[in-house]
Amino acid sequence: MKVKEQNYFFDFFRGEKIYFCFQNQFLKNFFKKMEGFMPRFTFYQKPTCTTCRKVKTELENAAADFESINYYETKLSKSTLKELLAKLKIPAADLLRKKEPLYRELGLDRKALSEDDLIRLMSEHPDLIERPIVVKGNKAVLARPAEKVREIL
Repeated sequence: MKVKEQNYFFDFFRGEKIYFCFQNQFLKNFFKKMEGFMPRFTFYQKPTCTTCRKVKTELENAAADFESINYYETKLSKSTLKELLAKLKIPAADLLRKKEPLYRELGLDRKALSEDDLIRLMSEHPDLIERPIVVKGNKAVLARPAEKVREIL
């Protein structure tokens, strides 16, 4: 028998994905909906940042299942930044690192830029993005100070 579509569910006791083929459309829809309830975090960070290291320790101590993204190696696209801003419920200007030398070099302290322009600049220059950011589902938190990560755990 050929498996046309691979699906899985997460076995919390074993901590692994279990793959199987759905024969029943009801079960297929049920498990697709259940994926949204899995406690999966995304952690946007810079590994050399002290606050990011503290947040990582908080996540590990909470036994949280998380994916770590170094946004200096994997630059964030404009669409990803827009999604993060929506989940954080803040404007782009609030995600800028205003003490960063690049912020002053680009004259951002003297310019009034549109939301799209700020997002484009953050996408091009990751140094401008405040960190760390922790996302779980449709919620996100800017974990500054590091203890703020507890709001999403």
